Amino acid sequence: MDHMELLLNLLCDNPDNKTFELLDQVMKDVYLFRKRNLIKPILYARVLKLSAQLGNFKIVSDIIRQMTTLGYYIERPHVTEVVKQCVDAESAYRILDAIIVSHFEADCEWYHTLIQAYCENEDIVSALEVLRLYNLSGQRPRIKFYSTIIHKLAKKGEMELAETLVNEMTEYFGPPNDSMFNSLIVGYSKKNDTDMVFKTYQKMLNMGIEPTKDIYTTLIFFHLRRKDIHEASILYKQMTEKGIEHDSYLFAALIYLRGILDDSEGARKTYDKMKAAGVIPNTVSFNQLIYSHARDKKISAPQIEALYLEMLAEKLEPNHYTFELLIDAMSKRHAFAKICEVFNEMSQKNIPITDVAYNSPIRHHGLAGNMELAWKFFNRMISAGIEPSMYIYTSIISLATASSDFAIAIKAFKDLLARGLTPNVHVYSALITALVKSGNTKKAIEMLNHMVNHGVSPNHITFTSLIQGFANKRNYEKGKEMYELMKKSNIIPDRFTFYHLEKLYKTTGHVEEIKELHEDMKKYGMDPRSRERILIKGKGSFYWRSRILIKRRIERQKANINPEEQYAIKKRQRKLWKRRNRIREAALQRLYSKLQSSQSLEPYSIWKKNYIQENYEDLQRYKKAETFPF
Repeated sequence: MDHMELLLNLLCDNPDNKTFELLDQVMKDVYLFRKRNLIKPILYARVLKLSAQLGNFKIVSDIIRQMTTLGYYIERPHVTEVVKQCVDAESAYRILDAIIVSHFEADCEWYHTLIQAYCENEDIVSALEVLRLYNLSGQRPRIKFYSTIIHKLAKKGEMELAETLVNEMTEYFGPPNDSMFNSLIVGYSKKNDTDMVFKTYQKMLNMGIEPTKDIYTTLIFFHLRRKDIHEASILYKQMTEKGIEHDSYLFAALIYLRGILDDSEGARKTYDKMKAAGVIPNTVSFNQLIYSHARDKKISAPQIEALYLEMLAEKLEPNHYTFELLIDAMSKRHAFAKICEVFNEMSQKNIPITDVAYNSPIRHHGLAGNMELAWKFFNRMISAGIEPSMYIYTSIISLATASSDFAIAIKAFKDLLARGLTPNVHVYSALITALVKSGNTKKAIEMLNHMVNHGVSPNHITFTSLIQGFANKRNYEKGKEMYELMKKSNIIPDRFTFYHLEKLYKTTGHVEEIKELHEDMKKYGMDPRSRERILIKGKGSFYWRSRILIKRRIERQKANINPEEQYAIKKRQRKLWKRRNRIREAALQRLYSKLQSSQSLEPYSIWKKNYIQENYEDLQRYKKAETFPF
């Protein structure tokens, strides 16, 4: 025995690859010949530590399994030293797993360490296996094991399994605590399941559990994401009444609120207030600050970039949300050169680039009418190995349709099918609109049949596009058939639908059916006499002519002026809209003077009479002592 100790100490004092081979052989021989208690535990720990230093963690885990079979048990401080030598998480898992599997009565902290390690590595299945292994060992279950796994499941949105574990935990430990309820609320809010968020919160209150700061913050964020400022304000008021102190996450929620209200100045004031209160800003609060400034059109691209530099000056590490917000802000301001810089920085920092980051430049290139550039960004995303989402395909097809670039819309649709994705109703509707606009109603009908056969229900936009196509081709039978099918499918038509139907009936000589159409409009709560059936109100030919001309002029200005001069454009736009209002005022004044001279509505057409009735309040401003015949 003394000779064995001397040999092992000698090998440990002279570590190299040859030594490692000898150590491995000695340990195998000890196990093979069942030489129980031949080595002291402290020497055994030293052998393990040296083996870990030399880097073969598989052999380390094998040695642990073999030696524990012989009755050796390595103490926790020694295991810590061995695990510290691990260069990656997988090696640590092997060693910890070897300890737990080979010695069921190992310290519960090792089980928890391994569960945490698997959860951090997104391996929930292995974490659950460790939990089951611990429970089978006959030891008393631990609440922190369940909490760690449930918290991770909630973050991933796997709420069914999370609820199962909560019920199992309740059997062992009684009702869940506030931390557990917070995890469940976080999970349901990520899934945007409003009913379950309210039910979970109500269940917590019924159990007599007081909401904590974390729960309040989670709920406030949830309501703000739903744009429900009223509910968020009620919760914030409850917090302040209870005297709960503000932390960085709560301040982040308040900054986010300012962002929703398009109040970048208010967001900056809230941030300054946070710093004045001695609360250290975190990445989340800076993300919300960037978001609130990105929504403000008066804030330029350099100002957004300055916020990012301020974040780095605070020694905060940006995450993928930070970069996605920056890309979205730069895309809205058409600073596409800056977007490339942001992508490069993401690559340098090893931050994963997702389809969300690419969606914004693709969308805004499309909105600017540069579908070719949008398609280039799409190809760049594919070449980077990123799978495009349905949202990106919907954006490309919708924008290509709006800009009459039907070839790209069809190309994107074929690519979508080739990748095995199932198109949604928005993709089909956009594609049908593209086919109708290009005059190919036959293909549009085929696409509708393809849509129905694949279990996708059409919406009002789908049918309205088809009715518009048949109205343009003066095909009364098909247009009427689409309208009847729409009613049969219980799809509510909008004003555009009725506008195109009325146009179809007039152009095909079926004027008598317009009365029946007007009755249908009344059933859906629309006024047939109102010009609002195409989302406008009858304001006279002067008004609409000036509006079209002004809009065209603005578009020309936008195309020719540098994006950095957006504020100057807005200023000119306001002047042009004021001019439009002056034209409308002049039209109303002329109408008033005519009414004064005639004192009767009989000479006017039905449309003009309706126009006078609808603009009655505006006309009253010109009235002095006279009385109108209406």
